[in-house]
Formats: sequence, C-alpha cells, structure tokens
Amino acid sequence: MFATIIHIIVVLLQSLLGSVSALMLEASIIHVADTIPEISLVSYPHIPATIITPSLTKDLSQVLELRHGGTEKPVIALTFDDGLDPDISQEMLDILREKNVKCTFFLTGKWLVEEKELTRMIIADGHEMGNHSFNHPDFKKISGPRIRQEIQNQENTLVNEYRYLPKPYFRFPYGSKTEKILKIIHQMGYTSIAWNIDTLDWKSTKEYIVHEALTKAENGAIIIMHLGKENTAKALPEIIDGLRQRGFELVTISTLLEYDPSIPRPSSTKNS
Repeated sequence: MFATIIHIIVVLLQSLLGSVSALMLEASIIHVADTIPEISLVSYPHIPATIITPSLTKDLSQVLELRHGGTEKPVIALTFDDGLDPDISQEMLDILREKNVKCTFFLTGKWLVEEKELTRMIIADGHEMGNHSFNHPDFKKISGPRIRQEIQNQENTLVNEYRYLPKPYFRFPYGSKTEKILKIIHQMGYTSIAWNIDTLDWKSTKEYIVHEALTKAENGAIIIMHLGKENTAKALPEIIDGLRQRGFELVTISTLLEYDPSIPRPSSTKNS
C-alpha cells in the first residue's frame, strides 16, 4: 500500500522535476519508509473499553505482605495459581460458577497468552486477578531488573489483552522472596498476597486436600490451590460445601480485606 502511494507521487513529480530528480526522491522516501516499524491494529470487541481492577476499598500502600485477613468475620478467600491442564481448569471454573463462588486468581503472563478463553471466562465470571510474574521464576535466583521485568510483562499482558489491571495483588512464584524483594514489588505498587493454609494440592491426594482445607479453616484464612490439578478439581466441591456448612462465606481477597479493621481505607474515603 505504502509503495503504491510512493509510485503515484513519483509519477506526478516526474512532470515537474524530471525523471532523475523524481527517482532520487523516490529512493529517499523508500529509505525512510523502511525505518518506520509496522503498526498492527488489533480489535478486541469482547474487551471492555475501561480498565477493570480488583474491587479493593482498603489502602495497602503501607502493607508489604498479607498472609490472612481479619478474624472478626467468618470469611475465607479461596485463591488459585495457574496450572497445566486447561480441561481440568475449565472443570474447576464450572464448579465455581455452579456454586456461585468468587475467588482470586494469580496467573502468569505465559498462561494468559496460552489460555485466552479461560482467562476471559475468569474475568467474565467476576473473579479477581493478581500478578504472578510472566515466566514463574524463583525470584531469589534472579536480579532486581529481571524481577521488575517479570512483573511488568505480566501486567502489560493482562492490561493489553484483557483490559484488566491486577494491582495491587501479587503472589510470588513458589512463595520465594526476601525482605529486599518484597520492597521491590511494593515500589511497583504491589502487595504480596501469601496464604496461611496450603493444601499442597500440587502433590497431594483429594482426601488430603479436603482435610487440610476443612480442618485448618478459620476466620480470615487465605487458602492456596492450583488450577488444572485433577485431585484439586475432585476436592473442590467438598471444600466449598464443607466450609459453608461450617458457617464460612467464601470471598475474594478484596472482600476479605473489607472485613479487616487493621487495614485502613484511603484518606479520601475516610474524609468523605
């Protein structure tokens, strides 16, 4: 298209400048054009025009890490890191939808690129999303600049592809961190969301996963599990039903923090 336009211009200029001058001008234009990168305009009609964010009403600007919420209310947050099997992940999302449970998901950038339909489903179903790095490296084994790049690349993917900004929630791959690394992610606008109940679902039986979730349940607990794990999918209905039978409400991280009096609201909210 660009070459055709140049040729038309050159034909018009030949009558004014002569063939030699026009050809020299054409060569100059083509040389400049070769240095201009191509721009690909992609339309995503399924993505809302506005950016979606977690529905947080608390101020985490002074909080480096959270392992649980407040203990005054019987609420528990189910959280999921991404897994390997998309079919099992689909099954788990169907269970959550059928049982009307909203959770918080921590997904890597790589997963976001590879599992677009599942990601769209998570957002459409009203779940929350957090940052989990792009490639899932051990942050203790990489440099500060690489840490920032991992976090920013995941965020860019989520925003550009799905119009979702995961701030301020971040979960460390493998839970691997130091105080220095905590400060790095906090400088980027993130608070580490850890957990106080680990079902070890990535290596455990269905029975063990259910046992850990139900026997250790307490007000304000954050439970970690993984998408795409067969035994987790089998355990999930029993965990949901069992926690509800014990009087717990299953909520997102944002709702969990809503009931935590130790975490303040933003000053603008308090003054209104």
